[in-house]
Amino acid sequence: LELTLERLRTDRRSQDFSVLPEANHLRQIPCFGQHMVYFLKIDAVECVESRAGVCVPDLEGVERSTAVPLNILRRRTPLLRCHRQFLVNVDQVQKLRYVDSGLV
Repeated sequence: LELTLERLRTDRRSQDFSVLPEANHLRQIPCFGQHMVYFLKIDAVECVESRAGVCVPDLEGVERSTAVPLNILRRRTPLLRCHRQFLVNVDQVQKLRYVDSGLV
């Protein structure tokens, strides 16, 4: 066992992931369910909200929570930050509604 551990410590080579351009991009968001993990595809996500945790509502309106922080989702998905607490899937935006002050 000691010889194997020593070999693993000395022969450990770093892997070059630069050849995989998509290696840092998430295509699915892992979300927790009761006794299971759901993998929501980015295309099925409308927005992501940071509250007490990070909530991910899907297109049907079902909210799930994820352990992936908002800043990681911002960097590794095509979701756009539109507010300090929200990321939005631009491909799912169908309209913008103005409020009384003229703001979006």
